[in-house]
Amino acid sequence: MLAAAQSEFLSADELRDLTQRARRADQAAELTAMGIPHLEQRGRLLVSRFHVRERLAGHTMAQGQGINWSAIR
Repeated sequence: MLAAAQSEFLSADELRDLTQRARRADQAAELTAMGIPHLEQRGRLLVSRFHVRERLAGHTMAQGQGINWSAIR
């Protein structure tokens, strides 16, 4: 029997377990301190399972600064 497919993003319970925080603002601060990229969208924190796995494996993720429009000619 196949396991149910997981969402690309952590659930609210998984996020609470990871950060050991209940409030969204505290969770976001903890994620930042842990170096895990995240987004807030429609009142919810979005955290990619991929980024969590990478961080737990000891890899760091570079935070993008957006497109460097001056480099495009």
